[in-house]
Amino acid sequence: MTRRVPLTIGQDIHSTDLTEACPRKVLLRHEQKVEPVATTALFRGVLAGKCLEYLHAGLSSEQLCNGVVGIANEVVSELAAEGRIPSDAVEKNLEQICRTVCFVATQYEKQLMPLLGQCKLIGTELACRLTLGDIEFASHMDLVFRDTNNALGYGPNRLIIADWKFRQSVPTKAYLARYHQFYLYWLMAMQGSVQAYPEVDGWIDYKENAQMLWIHLPNLEPYKRKTTRHDDEGNLREYAKGEDRPISSILRDVNYKVECASQMCHDLTERVNMMRAGFFPKIADTVGCTVCDAREFCTRADTVELLENQ
Repeated sequence: MTRRVPLTIGQDIHSTDLTEACPRKVLLRHEQKVEPVATTALFRGVLAGKCLEYLHAGLSSEQLCNGVVGIANEVVSELAAEGRIPSDAVEKNLEQICRTVCFVATQYEKQLMPLLGQCKLIGTELACRLTLGDIEFASHMDLVFRDTNNALGYGPNRLIIADWKFRQSVPTKAYLARYHQFYLYWLMAMQGSVQAYPEVDGWIDYKENAQMLWIHLPNLEPYKRKTTRHDDEGNLREYAKGEDRPISSILRDVNYKVECASQMCHDLTERVNMMRAGFFPKIADTVGCTVCDAREFCTRADTVELLENQ
């Protein structure tokens, strides 16, 4: 169905506009038809990101856990500035959310910081931008660093862009190979600009083939039962209950090819042009529709009152 066009020439396109599984949600968000509520998943993800920023800034996980309530209050204030308030579930389960995030931060320090600590930190939550024709893209990168010692094995001095993810489903290689958010970040390093504070006080055009990393935070939790899987050396082995998962299950990589850059640009601009043309198909999902913050405004075939939103 053709819709009125919320995305106009000159309007910045954010990575969330490209990665929503349901384009209709993008439309409703731009029309500000979303519930001003921060769900448990959103709040936990933002709190985890904020804690990991502090961890990379030099705080220990012990210090983070001692001050996690104060950090949670920071998140509440930041969400309030965006017009969102924590849901009733967040308020009810705040103590458990803080415990979960503290555990993740402790495991992150234990398992990943020995590797990441060998690298040169460029920054966290870095603004980035890219122009493709008349389309302006803007976003933020969770973590950017340079692997000066080849600690992660992608090559010495490799620029690495990592994204912290607190979702349950683990991405496959096939998914990451088509993931528009990573397309955008990779192209921003290759053809765009990154505000690389504190490394520099300004924008940098890296013009580099960056290594993309999905950091799957739920897999920092040890195995809950005896499990057999491949370790980091590729050998099949048995892991005991309570044993840490291999690093390869936490760091999920994808190696984009420079030769594919034009196709990546095409895929991103095609998505934007579809939205500029006013096409926002509704794609129902058993889980997504239940937790969607635009669900109260989205048309459905059993509620006549919502037809005004078509």
